[in-house]
Amino acid sequence: MILLRILLLPISWLYGLLIQLRNLCYDVGIFRVESISAKVISVGNITTGGTGKTPVVEWIVGRLLKRKVRVAVVSRGYGRSSRGTMVVSDGRSIRSTPDRSGDEAFQIARKFPEAIVLVDEKRVRGARHAMTQCGAGVIVLDDGFQHRSLHRNLDIVLVDVDQPLRGTWMLPSGPRRESVRDLKRADIVVLTHRSAEKRGTMNAELKRITRAPQFEAVFPPTSLVRLSDGMRQSPDKVRGNSCIAFCGIARPEAFGRMLEDLGLTTKEFQKFPDHHRYTDQDLEFLASIIERMNPNFVLTTEKDAIHLMDDVAQRFRQRYPLYYIEIETHISDDSHFLQLLDKALNQN
Repeated sequence: MILLRILLLPISWLYGLLIQLRNLCYDVGIFRVESISAKVISVGNITTGGTGKTPVVEWIVGRLLKRKVRVAVVSRGYGRSSRGTMVVSDGRSIRSTPDRSGDEAFQIARKFPEAIVLVDEKRVRGARHAMTQCGAGVIVLDDGFQHRSLHRNLDIVLVDVDQPLRGTWMLPSGPRRESVRDLKRADIVVLTHRSAEKRGTMNAELKRITRAPQFEAVFPPTSLVRLSDGMRQSPDKVRGNSCIAFCGIARPEAFGRMLEDLGLTTKEFQKFPDHHRYTDQDLEFLASIIERMNPNFVLTTEKDAIHLMDDVAQRFRQRYPLYYIEIETHISDDSHFLQLLDKALNQN
């Protein structure tokens, strides 16, 4: 793996150079930035996957809906089988499937029936559609930091404290999409994941790069939800039990740590690629492990559960004690965070 990363370094250097040139073109006005009349909030990062963008997007959407704001989430729809503009939900009914819309977009649409959810690889086009065709007054760009062609009123950037800012390589050798210096564009920085010691170090390092206010976000589990019937189990009730776990997310180790924190004994932990679509063969493989080890619980993430709600997985859901772990988002000093959000939404 290390050898492959080293071999890919020349491509990473070229990629980094092209990103710098692209950002320079935006900075000096060579590349056009389009504005729309709706307010735009971007939630993104400078590394690939696993920083907690979707839970933070959901937190923002939930707060806006409580204020009766007509809000739309616009994302690329990673892993989807479709192309172009697709309305996942019009704020009244879901109009797509996880396969066609992507798991994260479908998850948001399912969790917030009143929100407009739209996927489009061209964010400007998607945002315009959400505004003109669906009546959105606020657009939340999921994973929007690199999509500079659309003007935003607020740029929120998530930084994973478990990934050092310095010393991480650019794509494809490493996880970094941009230079650390590009964090200067951020209006808000949110530190995610649990290491208090690393948070302190990261906080000091970020202060040397950007003046953006810093917040912290954690994602504690709130319940275990059984897929067969939606029954909820308190996380406090599972300590000391055994489980088989599986997931297809960018940072499976974070899910593994959550299981440890819940006091579960993990007999087997199967990791699949991010945005994985489970096949009959996958389910047969997991079934063989479950029947051999006979755990108290079979656990996965909410994002993975989206791919297990179709007819293909019906027998699997009903036969085994399959649950997904539902989490919630806690943001430090959330009143200050909301003040900054309100200020951005009220600016001309």
